[in-house]
Amino acid sequence: HKHIDILKIDIEGWEFETLTTLIKPYIASGKPLPFSQLQLEIHIWNKSFEEFLGWWEMLEGAGLRPFWTEPNLVYLNYNKQGTPDLAEYSFLNIKGDNIFLQDPKAAAGHPHAPAS
Repeated sequence: HKHIDILKIDIEGWEFETLTTLIKPYIASGKPLPFSQLQLEIHIWNKSFEEFLGWWEMLEGAGLRPFWTEPNLVYLNYNKQGTPDLAEYSFLNIKGDNIFLQDPKAAAGHPHAPAS
């Protein structure tokens, strides 16, 4: 596969290091990320605001825009003395060929291609 429509990640706090390693080469090359939508559980355990903000700005620099969020209430209810450190986020990638933002390019000769 060269492109993923929806990528779901829940890796218990490793999303910061993993996504930084994945995304930075795409930003440096100017190429769009190879996925259209990212669904991610964010764990902000032991993160300062400055660390989180820098990471979030990297996501935006790569073309990811949040469109939905929900706190993880299961974690919050289970950890009665805890804080809301987990949240589910969904992002759209506004760069590249994204089926969620525009119609796909019809292949020539495809039966459903628009008439030329």
